[in-house]
Amino acid sequence: MGLAVDEQTIGKTLQKLGYTTMAVGKWHMGEQEQFFPLNRGFDEFFGMKGGSRSYFPYEGKCGAGQVIIVSASSKTSIGLAYALDDDTTAPPTVAITSARNLDFVKGLGLYEESVTYDSLTDIDATIPAVIVDMSGNGEVLGRLHTHLGDNMVRCINVGLTHWDEGLAGDGIIKERSEFFFAPTHIQKRMQDWGPDGFAQKTSSFMQETALKSRAWLELKRIDGLQGLADVYEDVCRGRLSPAEGLIIEL
Repeated sequence: MGLAVDEQTIGKTLQKLGYTTMAVGKWHMGEQEQFFPLNRGFDEFFGMKGGSRSYFPYEGKCGAGQVIIVSASSKTSIGLAYALDDDTTAPPTVAITSARNLDFVKGLGLYEESVTYDSLTDIDATIPAVIVDMSGNGEVLGRLHTHLGDNMVRCINVGLTHWDEGLAGDGIIKERSEFFFAPTHIQKRMQDWGPDGFAQKTSSFMQETALKSRAWLELKRIDGLQGLADVYEDVCRGRLSPAEGLIIEL
């Protein structure tokens, strides 16, 4: 999909008037070649063909000696921890979680170290760190950024498990923080591996991780929208066991 090829862009209009044209910035007018800027009236292009771009390097680990995962009991965090555990080149991972879920997180055997939100200053601040934040808790991030200081190499904001805490917080190093946008990374990996390679790698990882999760994951079926409504408040308030996975049957 993209901007219709018979649509007149400002670039085409200006070219007809004798101008040399250039587009700079985000394009997101189509991912196929016929939609690209150089085929839509622009002589030069500098920017992103998609709507966004992650500034986290695809190669290397930014010099990080540890990866700190905030809200480590969430399913997304655990999935990341499995991936890092499988990667022999990845730095050690550190989990930050609630006191209530600490034993569960430790029991997974995926994290080199596990601490609670109240004891996050126990993390070694002399080791350069990449933070992957699933919480969106500005107060927690502010304390963590302040604790790590110059060794806070990058903070990648992924989720919002602490949806009611907000992202604003004193001490957050904004210039080294960014939001993770999955479609951009998917596009990059499809370019690297090809569509078939991407499908094979992701399918293999999901199957292997699902098998590993059998050791702790407890699936619970919820009947219909009323059943969802009955547990919704508990989900929002984090009162469910992190080992529990809900399946809503409509």
